[in-house]
This record gives sequence, C-alpha cells and structure tokens, in this order.
Amino acid sequence: MKPALYPCKKTFTNYLGRIFFGTVAPVLLLMAFSACTEQEEVSPEEKFVRVYHDGDLDKEFYPLELERGLQNGYLMLSARNIRESDFEGIHVMKTDLGGNLQWSVEVPGDYVAAVPALLEFNAGMYFFCMDRLGLGTMLMRIDEQTQEVVPERYFGEVTYPLAASVTPDGNLLLLGYDREKGRSTFAKISSSFNIAWQEDYDMQEDIEAEIITHLSSPRERLPFFTGVAEDGKYFFNGFFDFTLSVGFVNPADGSMEGVIHGFRRSGAISALQPLEAGRFALARYAFGKNYIFPGVDINTSGTNSSEQFDGFELPELVADAQTRLCRVNVAGKRLVVFASNAKSNQVVLYAYDEATGEFTGTHATGFNDELQVADILPTSDRGIAIYASSQVAGRFPRPAFFKISPDETAALAGVE
Repeated sequence: MKPALYPCKKTFTNYLGRIFFGTVAPVLLLMAFSACTEQEEVSPEEKFVRVYHDGDLDKEFYPLELERGLQNGYLMLSARNIRESDFEGIHVMKTDLGGNLQWSVEVPGDYVAAVPALLEFNAGMYFFCMDRLGLGTMLMRIDEQTQEVVPERYFGEVTYPLAASVTPDGNLLLLGYDREKGRSTFAKISSSFNIAWQEDYDMQEDIEAEIITHLSSPRERLPFFTGVAEDGKYFFNGFFDFTLSVGFVNPADGSMEGVIHGFRRSGAISALQPLEAGRFALARYAFGKNYIFPGVDINTSGTNSSEQFDGFELPELVADAQTRLCRVNVAGKRLVVFASNAKSNQVVLYAYDEATGEFTGTHATGFNDELQVADILPTSDRGIAIYASSQVAGRFPRPAFFKISPDETAALAGVE
C-alpha cells in the first residue's frame, strides 16, 4: 500500500449540541473539528443541520463537493487556507448517515486546488488536484477503511485542473488550462489511468490571471464543469473563443462539434444537467441577473448563445449566483431541483416536474450567518442533502451540512 499523505487526527471529536449563532463563545470553546445540530428532536438521519468547527481560529474551510461514501455515510471535500501557497489547500471529511463526524484529513500543502468533484471510479473514490510546484494534475484516492488520502497517479501534461466527472462507461473527463499555449484543455482518461486523448481549444487571449484567481480565491470561483449529454457527446464549461462557453465534443477524439457561447465574463451557463429525450436543465447568469430553465432543447452540433435562453429570472438571488442541479425521484415523480444563494443569506431550492417543466415548490434553509451552496445530493431515503459554506459568528468560514427529510422533499414535489 502506498503511504498516506496524512492520517486522521485522532483527537478530532464529535460535538452534538445547539450552536448559538452570532456569538463568538462557542467558537472559542470547541477545540476540535466538531459537528453541531440545530434541532435535537428530529430523526438523526432523516433531517439535521451540522456545522463543523475547528478550534484553530486561523483556519478557513470552504466546501467544494459532497458524495455518498462507499462504506455508508458521506464524504466531503473542502478547500482550506494554507501557509505554503496562495492556492487553496485540501481537506477531506467522512460522516455517518446522520452527519456526525467520523474522521477528517488535512492534505499537506504539496497538493492544492482540489477539483470540486468526488469521483466513484474503479471501485474507489477519487478526486483531482494540482501539484503545488509543477502545476500538473494529481489523482488522489480516498481510502475510507484506513482513513487516508493517497496519491494515485500524476498527469503532468494536464496543468491547472478545473473540473472533472465520470462517464457512464467508466472513464474520466478532466478540464484544465495550458498556461504555455494559453488554451483550455479537455482530456479523457481510461480506467487504467492512461490519457486516451487530450484536445485543446483557443481562448484567443491570455486568461492565466483569471485561472489563478479561481484556484486561489474561494469566493471568486467560476462555474467550470464537465459531463456527458444524452446523445453521447462530452461537454465542458470552460474558456473558449473569448468567453466562458459550453463546448460539446466528439467522445472519440475531443473535436469540437457544438458550442453555447457566453458573453465574455459577464454572462455564462452556471449549471447544466442532461435530461431525457435530449433536453437539458440549466441555469445561467448575465450582468448580475440569474435565470433557471427546467427543460430546454439544445442543438449539441450547432452554435448557440446563452442569451437565447430567456426564462425565469430570480431577483432574490445574489448577483451571478453559484447554482447547483440534481434530479430527485419522489412518489413516482422525477424532479429537477436547483439550489442557489439568496440575498437573505439562505440556500434556496426550486423544484420542477421534469416531465412537464411545471414549478412544484421551493424550500429555503439557513440561519443568521451567511450560507453559500457548494453541492446538493439526493439521498437514499428520498431526501436531499445540501453542503454549504457558513460564516460562523460572521467571521469563521466553516462547512455546513443540511439534510432535508423525505417528507419535506415530498412537499417540495407537491405531493401530500
């Protein structure tokens, strides 16, 4: 077995209690990474609120991704501030089904800028990150049994990793940026950890400074993502032809076949979810405004503009809001659920019937401290899990984990 980068700190404990937001005292009392719950009376697995705090007040944690663990419970990937670099460090947590902390790992500063994607691949759980000195991409493996994070494979030819996903046939997609060529890169990686192909796409101008800002400033992240469309084409959201654009490419070689252009940095697709029959759910922002679309037709072989999607504007959201998407099955109905950040400091969910596009309900969650959504996930009990960044006492960035119960999810679907 390869040596672990950093073992679990055995002194980390689980604190279950009521947190008093808006005061500093609880922050000073908790001397280990801990979890706190807002409502003791609810079922510990169906519905809960957890805020994970560290007693070192100089530390900052910014949630990136939430995924079901391979051995029950949940895995959480976060960025953290480190002294060694301006790039974000890496933190991994594991909880049980009730959100109670089981272990956590702070990955040393040799590896930074984790791609916000936990990848179930080759019967393991992985994520990509960047080598701090070489700027190439390292694939890391999370070992839940030994509570370790282990470097698995280095891809020096892919620099500045930005987004990743798993294809239905068990390959990996990886978006990066080539600082020497000044071009976005998109690679397909096989189950044997070999690069099947890598293609690059011209931005027509130098954007390295914006890439560095994205990788080093948690509050200035851009909506990079990758995925697979219903027609089999791969897609990515990255810099291409002067703007942040969605590119649809041939899965055999990465050649560009279709595109959705944004508008420079001021307008872009912020989330994209393939649906059945070639349709997509998407969110976009433009000049501070936010729009969501529960179902649209996109020509993946043509040239499109994000401005052509003129749907529901959401003035209650913060400017150019980060938005996440998932599909949830409830009582025979499939929902498309959007999660985004409201001006009220809450995370708001908007649900639509996937078959009809009909709005079915909304749900807001939060408290006095600012929340920013990082990820949402349908749970095995037909609830919804939300991973978000919280400013404890208005000062300390910490991970927050919300679980919406199956009954609340049913209400979101309009099912009594």
